[in-house]
Amino acid sequence: TSDGTYTLRPSELYPEAYVISSPYPDGEYLVLEVRRPLLFDGLMWEPGGLLIYHVDDNAPGPGNQVRGFPGQSGWPGNGNHYTVSLLQQDGEYGLEKAIDNGGIEDFWAPGTTLGPGNGETVANTATYPNTDSYTFGNIQVTGLTITNIQDGAEGSVTFEVMGLSGGNPSAGKPPSPGPANPTSDNSAAAMKSDCVYLICGSMLLIAAAFFQ
Repeated sequence: TSDGTYTLRPSELYPEAYVISSPYPDGEYLVLEVRRPLLFDGLMWEPGGLLIYHVDDNAPGPGNQVRGFPGQSGWPGNGNHYTVSLLQQDGEYGLEKAIDNGGIEDFWAPGTTLGPGNGETVANTATYPNTDSYTFGNIQVTGLTITNIQDGAEGSVTFEVMGLSGGNPSAGKPPSPGPANPTSDNSAAAMKSDCVYLICGSMLLIAAAFFQ
């Protein structure tokens, strides 16, 4: 399967990120990158670390105009969420509630885990954020877990992806076998046959919107 252990280097030095596209429906996926207080991010909160984004190209827009968070009427089944949501580890949804511009507590540090919810359409007993699919307000459990997060050499972060064969919110879109392995062609198109694949050069533009 595509479950496995992956390593990312700081995107300030290596413009790369991992995408988890399955078992999400078309246009919905997770993106993971490592940000450190280096170069143009020199004023970022120490020590930085792993960031996880939930991207839904089908989200109401334009851009990150539609806010959704626990406690909002009918959420998450009301379909309200950013096109590119930073999954903030502290679960406070400070960006969506416009109470802060992010902080070190939004990073996924060693000892933290991002796991699945329970498919509920109105936030009640599930843990948020989670890896449930929510495009068009259709909440489905993916079974994905990102865990065993560890800081590595030269600012890198290693993490484990589990459950890629678990959920199936997009019937007829089975996970592809084998973990992603970077090749000489690091384009998303070249690697999109994998459930987890490496992209280069594009995530910095998305991430820049959050930390200003």
